[in-house]
Amino acid sequence: MSTPAPPNTATPGPVTGLAAAAGSPTSVTLSWTNPTDADYAGVMIRRTTGATPPAGITDGDLVAALDNSATSYTDTAVAPATQYAYAVFTRDAVPNYATPATTTVSTPAPPDTTAPGPVTGLAAAAGSPTSVTLSWTNPPTPTTRRDDPPHHRGHPAGEHHRR
Repeated sequence: MSTPAPPNTATPGPVTGLAAAAGSPTSVTLSWTNPTDADYAGVMIRRTTGATPPAGITDGDLVAALDNSATSYTDTAVAPATQYAYAVFTRDAVPNYATPATTTVSTPAPPDTTAPGPVTGLAAAAGSPTSVTLSWTNPPTPTTRRDDPPHHRGHPAGEHHRR
């Protein structure tokens, strides 16, 4: 009678050079170098919101399970202006999972696409036979208040010349 081989409990090495880049407010691209272990079968990517990465293979949200040819992944299930922590776990065929490589990244806020309000109090005054002076009050913005003084734009002293 032969003795059965002991079960494989050895894990592959971890990925190295793990990097994360927020490509837009709604995408994060992860890239890494795979280990050279003969039994390396692929990676499992997990994610949490905040600065603490998933510590175990059931922590956080499963992002992707990839085969051993993958060296990058783009996560498009992220929100703008949010910090994420990622863990990339290597695995063999058993599957035995290695200690993860981890990284954090913050997605940028979306661009401001709201047009400003209209100017108010537009006035024109003849400065000379060849010039007109325009004045107005800018709409309120995060850096101006409604009680800011009126503005003059254009040439020195707010003159706009029409010839």
